Amino acid sequence: MSAKSMEQDRENSEIDTIRKHSDLGGKTVLEVGCGDGRASAMLAPHVKHLVAIDPDAAQLATARANVPGVDFRQGSGENLEFPDGSFDIVAFTFSLHHQDPARALEEAHRVLRPGGQALVIEPSVDGEMHRFFRLFRDEDLRLAATLEYLRNTKRFRVQKSETFNIRWIFDDSEDLYRYFFERNRMARTHEQLDKIDFLLGGKKKDRPIFLTEIVTIFSLTKVE
Repeated sequence: MSAKSMEQDRENSEIDTIRKHSDLGGKTVLEVGCGDGRASAMLAPHVKHLVAIDPDAAQLATARANVPGVDFRQGSGENLEFPDGSFDIVAFTFSLHHQDPARALEEAHRVLRPGGQALVIEPSVDGEMHRFFRLFRDEDLRLAATLEYLRNTKRFRVQKSETFNIRWIFDDSEDLYRYFFERNRMARTHEQLDKIDFLLGGKKKDRPIFLTEIVTIFSLTKVE
């Protein structure tokens, strides 16, 4: 079985929702927190030019190998290397809660052109997939703080937000185990396997296994 058998968002819910919230055509876009390039591959066909940054060199190597036509660079959203007014859109793809949201959004504000847009996509703590992510890293407090900051920032105006679902598909329980342990660079333990199996419940024997992630997108406009 292929190590890449897991599928995320076969229905293209994410890019369809992004395009509802943003006119990507002809735009110069910065993606902050691109990881292995999953969202970069989704965004690139719809924009004029995409620059994507991430602090993880190994993840960037994977992104460069798999996603052509994107300017991948190592960097942090809290300290962007770009001049003022460089981009039409800055997109945080499941990454703002991994940073200081105040610093990252201040930097996004600086590099956006007048009237520029920030797109922020974050998972919900209520999602089915989030229960599994929580077993390896509990980010609930960081997510809550990030959402609170978004709702109260004075540097951007929240134009609209929307909650939608992304479906994850795993071939079987072994495929799911492999994804989570490899993603977190951890050796398997009986304790963690038991916790995963408890969350899977009756789905453990399903082939394939379908799990739902609840996601919120925020569309924000730069305030001068």
